[in-house]
Order: sequence, then structure tokens, then C-alpha cells
Amino acid sequence: MDSARHPPTERRQQHNVRSIFEQAYVLCVPYLDPARGINGLPLTRHVSIVLREHYPALSVQEMMVLVSSLQSTFKVRNSALRKARTSD
Repeated sequence: MDSARHPPTERRQQHNVRSIFEQAYVLCVPYLDPARGINGLPLTRHVSIVLREHYPALSVQEMMVLVSSLQSTFKVRNSALRKARTSD
């Protein structure tokens, strides 16, 4: 398929989750960071609680998508930070 004539179809859904993602990320970073958790474990359960308090209109599916995305993004961003620190 020629991508110049046929742009890729947007497969992502949950556009309202995408719109609040960065704000939710800032709210949840303390709970995703194992260094701030208990015995080196992140307080992942609190992520759902914080999100429910700030975004009560989210459905269960949207909440699951958001929590999973936040965890994945945290891992990617932190691994990039660690690599940058060790290369200095």
C-alpha cells in the first residue's frame, strides 16, 4: 500500500484518555516510581485511586488503558533518563 496516497488509518481509540494523559502522568509519577515506594516497589494501586479522584467520569476500560499507558511511559522515560545519566 502506498502511504503517500493512503495515509495510515488512526487505530488508537480513547481520545479523551489521550487528552488527559500528560496531566495524569504528572499526578501519578510519585506512585509509579519504585524509589518512592515501599521496599523498592512502586505504589501502583494508588495510581487507580488518584486517577479515580481526579477523573471520576472515566470508564473502567479507560482507567485500565490509562494506568497501563502511564506505567509503560514511566518505564520508557526513566530508562532514557538513566541512560543519559550514565553516558555523562
